[in-house]
Amino acid sequence: MPTCSWIREKDSDAFYAAIESVPGPIGELARTWKCPFCAFSFRDADAWRMHLSNTHGGQRPFLTFDAFEPSSTDVIRNRIDAKRVAIFNTTSVSMSRDNVQFDAVAQPKLCRELSRSSDGRIWIRLENRFDTKADPIHTTYDLSFRVYDDEAKLKGVDQTFVELLGKDGVTMDDVDSFLRQTEKFSVPDYRDAMADYVIGVLVKDGDNDTGVRSATRDYGVRYDGALTVLREFARPLPRFLCTLIRFSRNDFSLGHLAATGFDLLDSANAQLSPLARNGGVWSTPTPPLTAEAKLTICPVDNGSWAVLWRGGQLASTARWSRDLEAQLRAETDLPSLDPEDRQKLYALWAAAAIRLRKQKSALYPLGNLAGSLSFGQWADRLLEEFEG
Repeated sequence: MPTCSWIREKDSDAFYAAIESVPGPIGELARTWKCPFCAFSFRDADAWRMHLSNTHGGQRPFLTFDAFEPSSTDVIRNRIDAKRVAIFNTTSVSMSRDNVQFDAVAQPKLCRELSRSSDGRIWIRLENRFDTKADPIHTTYDLSFRVYDDEAKLKGVDQTFVELLGKDGVTMDDVDSFLRQTEKFSVPDYRDAMADYVIGVLVKDGDNDTGVRSATRDYGVRYDGALTVLREFARPLPRFLCTLIRFSRNDFSLGHLAATGFDLLDSANAQLSPLARNGGVWSTPTPPLTAEAKLTICPVDNGSWAVLWRGGQLASTARWSRDLEAQLRAETDLPSLDPEDRQKLYALWAAAAIRLRKQKSALYPLGNLAGSLSFGQWADRLLEEFEG
């Protein structure tokens, strides 16, 4: 027959049913966060995290030379002053010259070793054992020392560079001669970087008659490699080459714009730097280009030279004309023009038109600069202002 409840099969079922009781509701158990390092526990996750950070948190150990931290794998090209070495968040230091055997050293000794190094390689391990129950934090540096501080050798490379490469019609044969004649000075990074600059010029120009072979005209690799080395040398020639490289690569960072004495380059940098930082338009006129103004100490790629020449001409012009605008349009429409040089020409064109109060003539170059990496912010702001 039908039933309304469970059927007890055995006597034991009746017994257990008689002693069963349902506990009353006690609510959800409160969650706690326990510290893995000490006996503290917390009802609040934020308080737990703050405790870990403030009481048991470890900071990454690191060192600096003249307030700058080297990268994990770096090349040191300037002699280190022991007094300018600082080590932070470190409980122990070890050093190796073969990356196999590391010996513990005191911090003062490490500073002395770094200051004495001009050649070779040093590996450094910094350890911060911030808590006995936690794994320590490590930072490792692999430092290659190539310190060239023999003035006579550096000067010999500079003079040879000007003699062999500071002329028109430079070829790869000239670069090879430069490398052979400067091998005796034993400053390979320095001379190779100068050669890379000239090879970058030839690659960018793309003239196969010079002996250069580059299907892609990827001059940036050569320029960037030369800049990485030459920027470490506080000498007139490498500083000048660095300024030319940065100009070609549209790097108008304020900290790199020291005057070079080459009027066209200094003028173009003065015009373009404020625009790259979304500033105003430079309006001081510059003297027109003369035959004597051409460089005689190093080659300049044709694209950069065209921009420098046009920049000097635009900065000194006092009147806008349709012929000038037609010339600018023809130059910027050239398919062979490097994209970074095209951006500089557009910026110089727009700046000159605005200076001469020809806002309509500035709209075309500004429109082509909209959204660009170097001058896009400045162009977007002016387009909104002119068209708003």
